[in-house]
Amino acid sequence: MHDFEFQFGTVPNRYQDVVQRGAVLQRFYGPSFDPQIITSRTQALQASWRKRIGELTAVGWVPSPSHVSIMYARNCRPTFVMIGNQNARSCGHRHICPFCYARWVREMWLHIDPLFNAPLSLDAAEADMRVIDIPGTPSETRFFPHHLIERHHVRKIPSSLFDEPGTTHNIDLIADLFRAIGANRGNLIKRINPAGAMLFTTLEPVNSDTTRLKLHNRLLMKVPFTYEVPDDLLNGPGIRWRRVEEPTRTAVMHAITRVCAYPRGFMFGRAQVMFEVLCAKRATKFNSFQMYRSFRN
Repeated sequence: MHDFEFQFGTVPNRYQDVVQRGAVLQRFYGPSFDPQIITSRTQALQASWRKRIGELTAVGWVPSPSHVSIMYARNCRPTFVMIGNQNARSCGHRHICPFCYARWVREMWLHIDPLFNAPLSLDAAEADMRVIDIPGTPSETRFFPHHLIERHHVRKIPSSLFDEPGTTHNIDLIADLFRAIGANRGNLIKRINPAGAMLFTTLEPVNSDTTRLKLHNRLLMKVPFTYEVPDDLLNGPGIRWRRVEEPTRTAVMHAITRVCAYPRGFMFGRAQVMFEVLCAKRATKFNSFQMYRSFRN
């Protein structure tokens, strides 16, 4: 089995295509709607992904027990551009593969987008009008019963807590961290008590002598328009937040792009540390995201 040369075709521009590009491709190369630029950037990302696979396998990473799993990962079907190779398949490693990750972002958007209601000023027959920003309609004539709130909390995990890269003790420490996160992250939801929420947690390597990992907790919430989040949950070291009072389809798309942004450290952080994170994640069966309340439907 060898590296495929994919046949790149047209660039789709539906909402689900834009949200994938925003969460992944734009993280590496910046925004663009030019089809040629998007195609060339997709090819560049494919080259970076294949290079990353080589770096990870060199330190011991095995995508799955199958002896052809590495080639499946190298030949994962790219997204962002229509592919002519009918036999191409996805590798399924959404926790690290940028293309499978982008497909997961698409599924998150498809799931969450319909959960935000149309403005109450619209007739029931026009409920689908929420999908656009309703050009020419003054915002004061629209009433959104729910707002969208994003919360992003970043914590630095110092290198002093770990041994030199390459020891099983490091994997155990990261596994303990995953277990603690899994046991406690629901407490934040209980305090906020949103109508619905998605909580997304990632650990990414950092190329620094003092910081080994960054822990990202990203939260997207649907709350009643009258709800006020407690100040201590929105203000503090490493916390950023945003409230969207008119969660149109475009606004929800951009919010998911930010909340589900691909961590650059997955691709460019130290390979040995990324390997340790992947091993700990597999050992604990840690699920990076959780849905709560109405988002679980």
